Amino acid sequence: LLKQYYIDHLSEKNITAVFYLSGYKYLGVHRVNWILRIFHAREEHLDLLKSHLDEILSCHIYSVQCCPLKDICGLFASDMQSIMPSNEY
Repeated sequence: LLKQYYIDHLSEKNITAVFYLSGYKYLGVHRVNWILRIFHAREEHLDLLKSHLDEILSCHIYSVQCCPLKDICGLFASDMQSIMPSNEY
């Protein structure tokens, strides 16, 4: 749904999207050891981030906004607050 909405409204100057990108970066020549990398990025940064991964697991729209975001981390931080267990006992 987000992808279709984004494509339909891409001609509007104020619409922006944040993408979720995850994949592996292999270590060594035998590709036995790896690091899982997860990024939240604007569309203009996707190609650069993809070039840092050896295998892409997922790349999809994470969020669509009607105005540019100053800080992408705010989206991730609000999600973390909703999924992390509370320390209030």
